Amino acid sequence: LWRYANRTKRVVPAGDGVVEALAPSADVVIVDRPRGELAIAGLTCEQLRAHHPALVHAWMPPHAPTGETADLPYDELLLWAWTGLAAQQPGATSDHPVAPVVPIITYQQGALGACAIGAALVDRARRGVVHACTVSGLHAVNAMNTSIRIEYPGIFRPFGANKDGTGASP
Repeated sequence: LWRYANRTKRVVPAGDGVVEALAPSADVVIVDRPRGELAIAGLTCEQLRAHHPALVHAWMPPHAPTGETADLPYDELLLWAWTGLAAQQPGATSDHPVAPVVPIITYQQGALGACAIGAALVDRARRGVVHACTVSGLHAVNAMNTSIRIEYPGIFRPFGANKDGTGASP
């Protein structure tokens, strides 16, 4: 799966000169480290755009861009826990949260990031406006939680459902 999903990508370590060599011919640079680490590596939007003003900078921190959780390392289970998403799992009964077996938040963050990058590329091509994108794990959780925040009679809620183990989801 890794080979398939990454067949056209090149993952490079920061600081070895490869990023500087690739940036002039790149349309997008995607980074996922905390802000402080990006600055040290010379990978902030401002640092990269100083020499490459047309570059779309996509920052995808694993938790939040700022605040107490901004420097936490990637750990999807931790994100599920601190946002309360684990307690909203259909299989969660009473006050017993359920850990996911599929990295749904990571998938959601990737999809949101792809949409943001696509929109930035279209706007750059059509209007010459270059955007920077930030899509964090917290953004992904909020996008997932949108469906359970809507109040409307008869709405089906895959998350936040009955906590007694009954309902549409096993």
